[in-house]
Amino acid sequence: MIDVWYGDHQRFGHLGRPQRWVNVLGRVRNCDRVQRFTCSLNDGVDWPLMLGPDGHRLANPGDFNAEIGWDDLRVGENALRLKVWYDDGRSRERGVVLSVDRQCVCSLPHRVSWADAGHIQDVAQVTDGLWRLTEAGVRVVEPYYDRVIALGDLAWTDYEVRTTVTFHGIREPDRQAGDGGAGVIHAAIAVRWPGHDDDGQQPRVKWYPLGATAEFRVNPSWEGCSWRILGGGDVVVNSDRQRGILRETPYRMKHRVCTASDGGAVYRVRLWQADEPESAEWDLELRKPPGGAQSGGALLIAHYTEVTFGDVEIVPV
Repeated sequence: MIDVWYGDHQRFGHLGRPQRWVNVLGRVRNCDRVQRFTCSLNDGVDWPLMLGPDGHRLANPGDFNAEIGWDDLRVGENALRLKVWYDDGRSRERGVVLSVDRQCVCSLPHRVSWADAGHIQDVAQVTDGLWRLTEAGVRVVEPYYDRVIALGDLAWTDYEVRTTVTFHGIREPDRQAGDGGAGVIHAAIAVRWPGHDDDGQQPRVKWYPLGATAEFRVNPSWEGCSWRILGGGDVVVNSDRQRGILRETPYRMKHRVCTASDGGAVYRVRLWQADEPESAEWDLELRKPPGGAQSGGALLIAHYTEVTFGDVEIVPV
């Protein structure tokens, strides 16, 4: 059986284009008996899909991520067909309708209220992982490598993302088991995100070039936690400030990007307990030279953390 996590009818583009891909996510049951798993779009040629785990975006046995380029989708309804063949000769199919809008541009300011959404995909685009709506926001169901939700539009340049994050727990990565990105555990906001870059893998794993991802790194002890901002490649800055984190306690998180006078970009981040006043100083800053990604959407990221992100406000800078 093929489970499709976010429904048999999914909408894309109705809130703008946050990245260059759309993603259809789910899980194939009894994956140990699968001989072949494919996907086709609008009665076109089948292409193979990988089943997890892959140590990166596919967390658990049978997980899949059908990554489809925007240019391959037509306006209106698109028919996606998923088909699996088992070792006993049986096969199963499942169809998913992808409704695509190319006219909408997500303008700033932009606000996401999870309580007003019937489904996550009504207000955001899930890129990776299994999430669920709760009274407090949107929560990771199965922590692993980069569980990701995309927001906004590829045309965004200078803006600030504001949200809350509540840490519930972590899944400690295991290098020996092949877990990717095992050197850090974090919750993050990325800005100027164009989408995963072509690297020959399915789904793609290369996460740069981009603007920057600001990771608030936590430890199993919940002490000595700190910020890191990654700009892709060797562009990175680490905070000297360390602090403890209280579980089940909301924290406000903010990431701002603005264009510098030389054509580069400045990225600034801040985290503080929700019931305390906001500091006037930024926790960490990264300055990038001109070049690279100049625009893109925003991401909410949970990397080996079980977190809840609250409502999101994105304002122009």
